[in-house]
Amino acid sequence: MFKKIHNSIISLANKITGNSNEVLFIKDLKNKWETVYRNTTKEQAVNNLSNNVSFSIQQDSNGNNFVNIDINQELFDNLSLKEQRQMAKMVIMENFSNNGIKLAGEKINVNSKTSSEYTNPNSNLKRNAKSSKYRLSTELDNLISVSKKINESPIPDNVDHKSHTFAKDGWDYYYAKFKVGNNEYIGKLNIGINGNQKTLYDVTDIKTTNEYKKMADNDKLDKTSTALIRSFTNDNITQSKDNVKIVY
Repeated sequence: MFKKIHNSIISLANKITGNSNEVLFIKDLKNKWETVYRNTTKEQAVNNLSNNVSFSIQQDSNGNNFVNIDINQELFDNLSLKEQRQMAKMVIMENFSNNGIKLAGEKINVNSKTSSEYTNPNSNLKRNAKSSKYRLSTELDNLISVSKKINESPIPDNVDHKSHTFAKDGWDYYYAKFKVGNNEYIGKLNIGINGNQKTLYDVTDIKTTNEYKKMADNDKLDKTSTALIRSFTNDNITQSKDNVKIVY
């Protein structure tokens, strides 16, 4: 794990130029990880390899798959919220921009628009939820794989399409459940459609399962969303080993 993270940071640092805050952050991160890497003994490296099995996709007691965010979280440890935002932007571009993400056999594009929108969440999003969203960036592929479609929204002909050229033909919306530490969340994936091209735009409406449960109980969700949210909001989450993502 140390070597993989270290190599990813070096790769990113070699691609950037200038003296913007983001560039300086990446260069500082590279120096810190080089220090960690040099000071890691062979025995420690072996132990990290043998212990680093991540059961990312798990299952709750209602049979719904969710993502337990546990991959490459070392990247976010000890960073400020601002630094976590910069790291998430970097992770999205490095991990997903080249090949996109598969969903039911379809390719979902991920690009700079995705990373920019994803890392500029609504100002009303609580601090813990923002941090959890940034940490979620390492597992967007898993999040998409466990998501469930709620509806699609075609764009009427009389609407100006210029602002979202990647969504000229409307949107697909999915809900997915994920867990960061002891916090359980549900988020809505926004996927733009342009002909046969689909692009992940953002993960929005991130709230705890308890917050969504209250909304469902108070009839603040449409019928389709309410049914899905109710199946997600179960307190008894159990780990399933049927779906395992092993990362070295």
